[in-house]
Amino acid sequence: MTDIVLSCKDLGKIYGTKQNQVQAVTGVNLKLQKGKFYCIIGKSGSGKTTLLHLLAGMEKPDSGTVWLNGVELSQLTEVSLARLRRRHMGFVFQDYQLLPELTVEENICLPFLLDKKEIDFDWLKILLEALSLTELQNRYPTELSGGEQQRTAVARAISQRPSILFADEPTGNLDKKTSEELLDFLLKLHRKYDLTILLVTHDLDIARCGDEILLLEDGCLKTVMKADEK
Repeated sequence: MTDIVLSCKDLGKIYGTKQNQVQAVTGVNLKLQKGKFYCIIGKSGSGKTTLLHLLAGMEKPDSGTVWLNGVELSQLTEVSLARLRRRHMGFVFQDYQLLPELTVEENICLPFLLDKKEIDFDWLKILLEALSLTELQNRYPTELSGGEQQRTAVARAISQRPSILFADEPTGNLDKKTSEELLDFLLKLHRKYDLTILLVTHDLDIARCGDEILLLEDGCLKTVMKADEK
């Protein structure tokens, strides 16, 4: 039986009060298997980012439960949840979120420092080479292109070998060629290191690169499309 990395049951989230309530996510059930590449696709306002935030423990659901490697997120204290995210989840956002005063190498190593762990320089070297950052490791974010900054963010996100990588519109600020290059890097990392990825996108062409496509409409999970059905 394939390992389940992340799962949720009857997940729901409401914003607003009384007549102004918006059901952002409604009754979502998911089981994400280890080593698979999943893409959540849907129109703007469909609840994609909210669902990702709920699954990552960045927001608390109003109903339902989320488990990571069998651990129920709602049962954790804020400190324990932050520790779990830091050690077992990786995050890549549209706006990179690099610290401008740190070099590429220092940004990538930041999770080790926050967790007070010894830096794994062998793994760092592998990441720099895999993402074509070796020649850029001593540069600062302001000296990088958008694609180089996003590759740095990816390297930082997987520096602690997370159980799952969350990517929220990671190509949103990139041109078509750079987007294709970044997606190619993600696919190579996914295949080579059996990395589980959950990527949010509005671009069907990007979603087709995943193993499964999850279609979200008005906060409801409508379709789970397998690779051989695309």
